[in-house]
Amino acid sequence: KELPGSKQSTSTPVVYKDRVYVGLGAGFSNPGKIVTLDAATLDVLYSVDVKGYPQCSVLLSTAYEEETGYIYLYTTYNAKPGGIQMIKTKADATSADEAEVIDIFDAEGFEQHCIASIICDENGTLYYKNDTGNVFAVGTPKTQRVIDLIDQIKEPIIIDLDTTIDTARKAYETLSEDNKANVTNYSKLKAAETALSKLQLQIDGAVKAINAIGKVNKNSKPAIEKARNAYNKLDKSLQKRVTNYQTLLSAESDLADEVAAEKVETLIAGIEKPITLKSKKSIVNARKAYDGLSKKEKARVSNYSKLTAAERALVEAERVLEETDSNSKPGTGGKTKSLGNANVKVIVDGVQYDVSERVADVINGINEMPKDDSATEETVVKRFKAYDALTKAEKAKVVNYEDLEAAMSRIAVANQKDSATGLEALKAKWNIKLVTDSVDNGDAAFGELARYLDGKNILRMLNIEIIDILTGDKYDFEDTVKLSIPADGIEDDSKVSIACYKESGEVELLEAKVEDGKIIWDANDSAYYAVVEDIMSEAAPQSAAQDNSVLPWIVVMGIAAAAIVATLFLRRRKIK
Repeated sequence: KELPGSKQSTSTPVVYKDRVYVGLGAGFSNPGKIVTLDAATLDVLYSVDVKGYPQCSVLLSTAYEEETGYIYLYTTYNAKPGGIQMIKTKADATSADEAEVIDIFDAEGFEQHCIASIICDENGTLYYKNDTGNVFAVGTPKTQRVIDLIDQIKEPIIIDLDTTIDTARKAYETLSEDNKANVTNYSKLKAAETALSKLQLQIDGAVKAINAIGKVNKNSKPAIEKARNAYNKLDKSLQKRVTNYQTLLSAESDLADEVAAEKVETLIAGIEKPITLKSKKSIVNARKAYDGLSKKEKARVSNYSKLTAAERALVEAERVLEETDSNSKPGTGGKTKSLGNANVKVIVDGVQYDVSERVADVINGINEMPKDDSATEETVVKRFKAYDALTKAEKAKVVNYEDLEAAMSRIAVANQKDSATGLEALKAKWNIKLVTDSVDNGDAAFGELARYLDGKNILRMLNIEIIDILTGDKYDFEDTVKLSIPADGIEDDSKVSIACYKESGEVELLEAKVEDGKIIWDANDSAYYAVVEDIMSEAAPQSAAQDNSVLPWIVVMGIAAAAIVATLFLRRRKIK
C-alpha cells in the first residue's frame, strides 16, 4: 500500500496488538518517520518525525505497559549523529499528540550514519553500531535506573505494588554507598515500604487468626468469629492475599455441622433411662432429628450408638408387652424397625437396619462376638480394625458399636493392670497392654543401674514392656503413658524419683508423686523402671578414666520442686 509523502522503506515492521509500526523515508536529506498503521486496514493512524530515514527493525518494549500504560519503540536513523531515538506511546493511541519522541543517545564523538537495528539484553542494555564501525552498549546509569524504578511507585500504596517496591529496593541495594546518596527520591521508597508493611500486617493478622482456629469443635465459635471479622475488615485487594481463606470457609461449614450435631447429641443424651415404653417419645424425637441431618452432620454425632441402643431396648420393651398381652411364647411377638435406605439389611436386637455392605460386615462381626464377656483379645482387635477402617460417616452407622466398646473396655481392664506387681496404666488408650516382671537385686540390670546411680537406694524395680495390641509391637509413644504402682508403705507426698533405664543405654530420672497410696509417673518408653530415693544433688559416678569397664557418660541435673530430672548417657550391657 502506498503512503503519501513517503519515498522509500527498507524498515522491518513490528506488529503489536492492532498496530503496525514501520520506518519510512522521504529522501535521504529529509527527516524520517515512524508510522503507526491499523493492522487490519493498513490505514495510517499517525506518524512521528525522527532525525533521519529509519532503515532498521524497530525494537519494541512492553515491559512497563501493565504498570504505566505505555509501550516504547527504539529506532536508529540513517543520518548524523547516528544515535538512538525512543517513541513513548500507548498501544491504542490514534494521534501523534499521544506520542513523545525522546533522544536517548546522541553518539557524541562517534557521529556517523546508521542503518543497523538495535538488540537488547535481559538488563535493558541496547546494542548497535553505526558507520564509524564501533559497537555501542547503551544503558541507563545505575543511579538513574533506581530513581526511575522508585518513580514507578504510584500513590496511594496498594498491596499489588509489592513487586514494584521490591524491585526498586533490590536495585537500590546493588548501588555503592556513594551512588545511594545520589538517589534523590529514596525517601519515597522508604515511605512506600512502610505503607506496604502496614498492609501486610493486616493480611498477616487475618492469616494468623484463621490458623488459630485449629480443629473445629463445639467450642470453636469465638475463634472462627474472630477470624471472620479480621478477614472482613480487609480491603478486597488484601483479602485476595489471605492464602488460607479456604480454611476459614471450611471451619465455618464444620462449625455449622457441629452445632446441628450438638442439638441431636443433646436429644440423645436426654433419653430417659432405663429404657421403658415411656422413653418412646424422646427416642422418636432424637431419631427424627438425626435423620434430618446431612451426611457430614451425622458423622459428628458422637453418641449415635446410644440412640441405636435405646431403640433396640425399646423394641425389646414393646415385645415383652405384646407377649404379656397375647400370652404368646417368648420370641414370637418381636418387631423389626427399618432404618436407613442402603442395600444390605442387618438385624440387631430385633431392629432392622438398612446399611452399606461395608458397615453390615462390621455390624455382623460385632454381633457374632460372645455376649458373656468371653470374647478374646484377638477377636476384639479384629473387630476394632474392621471398624477403624471405615470412614467417619460409615462409623456413625455402626449401631452396635457400644457392644464393641464394652469389649474393648474389658480388654483394657485386663491388659492394663498386673495383679502380681500392682502395676497399672491410668486412663490409657484401650489398645495399650502392660507386660511386666519384678527385678530383684540379684539381677544384672538391678546391679548395673545401682552402680550408675552411685549406690543410691533402689526401693523397687520392674521390667515394663508397653505393647500396642493393634500392631503386636512395642507401643509407639506419641505421648506418655501414666503408670502407677503401690507405694508399699511410702507416705503420700514423699519425695521419690523413677529411674528409667532404656534399651539405648540412656538413664532418665523422672518426676514422680506419691498420692492415695500409689507412686505415679509418666512413662515414655518400654524399659526398666526403678523407684529410687529422691536425688537432690549428687556427685557424678566414677568416670571411664577411673574404671575402664565403663564407657564415658554425661550427667545433667536440674532441681525441680518435687524431684530432679536427670539424664545419664551410658552403654547398656546385654542382660541375659
